[in-house]
Amino acid sequence: MKKILILAANPQGTSRLRLDREVREIEEGLRRSQLGDRFQIEHRWASRPRDVQRSLLDVDPQIVHFCGHGEGQAGLVLEDETGQVKLVSTEALSNLFGLFADRVECVLLNACYAEVQANAIAQNINYVIGMRQEIRDDLAIAFSVGFYKGLGAGQLIEAAFESGCQTIQGNTLESSDLNRKLGSVDSTRKAKTMSLPDDSIPVLRKKATSVSALIELLKQEDPNFRIRASSELREMGTRISNALSANVYEESGSSRVGEGDIQSQEIKAAIPHLVALLNDQNTNVRISAADTLRWIGSKAVPALANPTLVELLKDKNPKVCEAAVVTLNFLLPDAATIAVDPVIELLKDKDTDARQYAYRLLNNVFLIAKTQAAVAPLIQLLEDKDTHVRASAAELLGNIEAPDAVAPLIELLEDKNASVRTSAAQALGNIQALDAVESLIQLLKDDYWYVRDSAAQALRDIKGQAAVDPLIQLLRNKDADVRKRAVEALGNIKALDAVESLIQLLEDKDASVRISAVEALRNISVQAAVNSLIKLLENKNTDIRASAAEALGNIQALDAVEPLIKLLEDEDEYVCVKAVEALGNIQALDAVDFLIKLLDNKDASFRASAAEALGNIQAPDAVEPLIKLLKDENGNVSESAVEALRKIIKAQIKAESLVKLLENKEIEAHVRASAAEALGNIKAQAAVDPLIKRLQDRSEDWELRLNAFAALTKIGFKAKSVVDPLVKSFLVEALQNNSMKEKFSNFYGNMPYYKRRAFFFTTIEPGTLPSLSKALREILTSTDDDYKVRYSAAFILGYFELPIDSTQAPSGETIMALKSVVNNPEEDFDIRWMSAFSLARMGQDMNQFFTENNLINPILINCQKGELLDPYTGWCESEEGGGAGAEGWAKIFREMLGGKKKGEEKK
Repeated sequence: MKKILILAANPQGTSRLRLDREVREIEEGLRRSQLGDRFQIEHRWASRPRDVQRSLLDVDPQIVHFCGHGEGQAGLVLEDETGQVKLVSTEALSNLFGLFADRVECVLLNACYAEVQANAIAQNINYVIGMRQEIRDDLAIAFSVGFYKGLGAGQLIEAAFESGCQTIQGNTLESSDLNRKLGSVDSTRKAKTMSLPDDSIPVLRKKATSVSALIELLKQEDPNFRIRASSELREMGTRISNALSANVYEESGSSRVGEGDIQSQEIKAAIPHLVALLNDQNTNVRISAADTLRWIGSKAVPALANPTLVELLKDKNPKVCEAAVVTLNFLLPDAATIAVDPVIELLKDKDTDARQYAYRLLNNVFLIAKTQAAVAPLIQLLEDKDTHVRASAAELLGNIEAPDAVAPLIELLEDKNASVRTSAAQALGNIQALDAVESLIQLLKDDYWYVRDSAAQALRDIKGQAAVDPLIQLLRNKDADVRKRAVEALGNIKALDAVESLIQLLEDKDASVRISAVEALRNISVQAAVNSLIKLLENKNTDIRASAAEALGNIQALDAVEPLIKLLEDEDEYVCVKAVEALGNIQALDAVDFLIKLLDNKDASFRASAAEALGNIQAPDAVEPLIKLLKDENGNVSESAVEALRKIIKAQIKAESLVKLLENKEIEAHVRASAAEALGNIKAQAAVDPLIKRLQDRSEDWELRLNAFAALTKIGFKAKSVVDPLVKSFLVEALQNNSMKEKFSNFYGNMPYYKRRAFFFTTIEPGTLPSLSKALREILTSTDDDYKVRYSAAFILGYFELPIDSTQAPSGETIMALKSVVNNPEEDFDIRWMSAFSLARMGQDMNQFFTENNLINPILINCQKGELLDPYTGWCESEEGGGAGAEGWAKIFREMLGGKKKGEEKK
């Protein structure tokens, strides 16, 4: 029987919590549960600090539950001898539970801001649950009920935790006024309509298991131990990656744990042992080992594991084959060339499950560009009796962009099943099959809207002139939806020949057709439509007025400035905002005064849109009003003001004004950072001293300091004695892994912070700071500096030393430093890999290093269409997705990896 010790405290002077109700509902829930008789509850009310240890000794519990108030860093709230507040520090709690680590399995801290204590106690206890932020009393109770119901139903701690979270999410209890935060009753009252914020969900912290202990488990005879250890290592690798990536790639889902990989040094010790398990007799052990290797993102993994993983592709178990393919795809940029043949064999397998694995691999593991060998068997499957098989085969052929499949896919447009017709249309669009235009146009009349959508999308993708005339004819179709689809397709194709017909549709009886016609003309962006669009600014339909304004802005119609200014008085707020945006897009100087007045508007959306428009116009007269707007109480408005000022600053050429902005600490840091950047661009000698001061001031925003550093390298001043000593210390500080976690709003989207900073330095030209390269070499060859800093130094050196022209050779000192790292077998393998990559970019022959280690020389990697090579990791990442394709990041990729040499003037 497991014992649960409940410690409750609600001191005098704090908001009264329904702790008795919480305990009662926990007891009732366990009593009614299937395995409730396996638990015994002991509770201690009005708990004092000395009561906690005594109760732990007397009860000897496996689960300890605290309910009451929390105060974050200050500690948990217990009671003193008089019933008043007595805070117990996080350190004291952690030390106390350390004494009972061999007995207590789980601690639940049901109090506000208890995540701090949970993190500390988890150093000793296997499972600790705490609340990340404030939590309402009724929701805290709901979590407890759900958690213990889970335990009573036989769930393990982690599953019971999820049950508790689900109970919170689905809680229908009337909102409580009380939070479990220290304070008086009045100070903790909230509106009864208050909903649970995402960050108030409880957090589960688990005791970290040492890598060395897990390695020992990998050697156990019992396969369950080997699988458990492998799973723990996989979770450890994932947890490290998530902490490092800090919200990176979440939207696209394309994050590779590798990141070069800036991983824990300790976890790499498990790699040889996991590679050995790839040959284990137990199928599940082989699968688990392959999956785990994928999540220990280090270049040492492919160096050791690739040969064995290639052999696993021939495994008779399709699940093992799948695990090998998925892992290889993460480890090798061109894994498809190795994996395609075994997957094609799976595709032909009689077993349904095996074929499903093959579909999943071909479609979701990004083997598409290399799977031409799959075309013939996939075409055969277009005639399969199973509708799902036909639709999947069509989808795969479209992803492969197989021209040989066009004719059978056109036939499939007449399939009885709507999903199959949809897949066939999408595939023909991907292939850009001109021969399919006529059949796709007919499909615009399909009974199902999603089939019509897929046909319109395909016609847009094909963008063939052959589609224009038939689509224009459909503009006269009686069915409004058909006309609308035809209009959308013509707009996406940007068919100039359709302009006259689209203008006529601006008076169509159907409002949705009129709106689509406006949007189509906006996409085509032709001046011929200006007069017609101006007339629509007076249309009775709100959406039409708004769409017309947006279209005129996109066309940048100067003739529309005056009518758009009049539209600022429209009775509809949305229309007014669109007029403001349009004036900004047109860069209408005549509208500046009107827009500045809107900065004082009561409506936040007006203020934000006006600020954005003034930024697009780059209106110098708006600087002072925009600076005032930086203190706006609405976050969107202040952010719009920041961006507007940045745009205006980039067009500003007066160094004196820029220096004033730089030195004004009351102004938003991002704005001052832009001023520093602008001073560097105009090479303002007068700005050297102010920029050095910003660089030296550690209290300044990091984006500002980085921009100040970059500006100093551009200005071309004679290096001062105060600058050179700063260089190395600043580099180490800037590249450190455990600081500066803030996002830079204009640096390469949402990459990991250490990667953003490393790449930032590659965009700097050393200029008059020769000590920059020297400092980087010292960082690289020093074993005292942080691992991530050294990895980044090797990466940056590869760019600093790129020759500007064919007559200039890389620095001999840098080549020597990098080679000393590459040739040192005792050195971390990832740093060796990055040093070899940098040497290869400098023109050094590094093929032997990559070949000996079962790796591909990154400079020889050909990424798929729509992808670019990420030089920090050696992975191919989507140009438009969340990886290398972040705006600015991909642009610099094109310049640096697309043939443009460093120092070449931008066009």
